[in-house]
Amino acid sequence: MFRTALTGAVALAAFGVAAVAPASAQSAVTLSRTATRVLSDITDTVKDDDGQHVTLHTVLTYDPVAGEYVRTVTTLDGRVRERNVQTAHIFRPTREEDQAARAIVALDPEIAAMMSRSAYPVEISGGFQLLREEGHGCGTGSRCLQYEVMQTVPGENFARRMRYVVVDLRTLELFSNDFDPATEGNLANPAARAQSRSN
Repeated sequence: MFRTALTGAVALAAFGVAAVAPASAQSAVTLSRTATRVLSDITDTVKDDDGQHVTLHTVLTYDPVAGEYVRTVTTLDGRVRERNVQTAHIFRPTREEDQAARAIVALDPEIAAMMSRSAYPVEISGGFQLLREEGHGCGTGSRCLQYEVMQTVPGENFARRMRYVVVDLRTLELFSNDFDPATEGNLANPAARAQSRSN
């Protein structure tokens, strides 16, 4: 296990299928280590406690500096109805986060070399969040995503896992390029497992 750090607001190659060397990527996304990210932005009409229909605007953000998830519910005229701050939350990655995470994986020297040596197409699949308990990496305040580096062999009905990896999008680092989900993943953390099932 080691960390590959990408400092500042960096331009990262965007990989849907990572069957090419990182240098050959033609597009890039910019993901900041300091700017607050909008994870979800929904406007919906619901019934309030009085049975009246009201339109509410719900925004979920992630602040990588503070390591906080903030859920804010406002009326259309800007009145705050609810505001919750959490340091541990499981929520799917945005498209930009997913692209950045895949690029960080593909830019890791060991993974890149493995991909370039492969005789068959290689893809990076996944994007499930990892949330560990306090005192472990990818714990409170982090935004870690889990991916599989997989080799697809023609004629086979399954893909061969080459590596299981974890990216922390709080720090823009590859947390692990050889992760063991059986002993270190969410299944080893009952609290995270319960929250994952509730989302």
